[in-house]
Amino acid sequence: MLVRSLPLFALVACGTAASTDSSGSGDTGTSLAPDEYADIWDTESAGCPDGATVYWAFEGNIDDNSKLVGEETWYWFFAGGGVGNCSDTFDISGKKATNPVADDPCNSCDRDFTADMVLNEDKHGCTQIDGYESLLDNDETDRIEEEAYELALMLDTNPLGGDPGEAQIWTYVMDDQGKGWIDRSIGRGMFTPDTEGDVAGPGALTWARTDGMCITITEG
Repeated sequence: MLVRSLPLFALVACGTAASTDSSGSGDTGTSLAPDEYADIWDTESAGCPDGATVYWAFEGNIDDNSKLVGEETWYWFFAGGGVGNCSDTFDISGKKATNPVADDPCNSCDRDFTADMVLNEDKHGCTQIDGYESLLDNDETDRIEEEAYELALMLDTNPLGGDPGEAQIWTYVMDDQGKGWIDRSIGRGMFTPDTEGDVAGPGALTWARTDGMCITITEG
């Protein structure tokens, strides 16, 4: 499990999460998680007792013009009984690209996209999260206030050892200072073509991070 540090406001009390329900969701972890992941995600953050365990899941589609549209929701599960669990949703809108990350290691990826990833303010439940940039780039400085990012997405619609329909999604985030692409965890999901067997055409696409990211909460 990848471990990152993040300063939070509104949840920090001497470096530990305070009892607050900033998102309006007093949900337990299992009720916040989508049904298909509730049994496999660490919704109690047992593996990250000094902060929160974070996952993301995407639902969307690729259309006839190779445009990718959907929503990626980030789910936060805080240690200590699930107090403050919340989610944020990003709108993702992309288009077909040719080799956007020149040195990416996914030789088996067969569909490439570049996309915008923008926080949906109407689905911003984690008001205690002080920005996402430090979770997406290689430094601890948060310079992006509008929570808008540029992605490169590579799809492997026939991963080695996978079952029919399974897909791996390799995702990169553009560094805000123009220093190139930064890789994220590989997503695992499904691509369901509108026409059976046509993995180069339109269809429904899902992915999720299943191993979790441990966020150590620091005083901010």
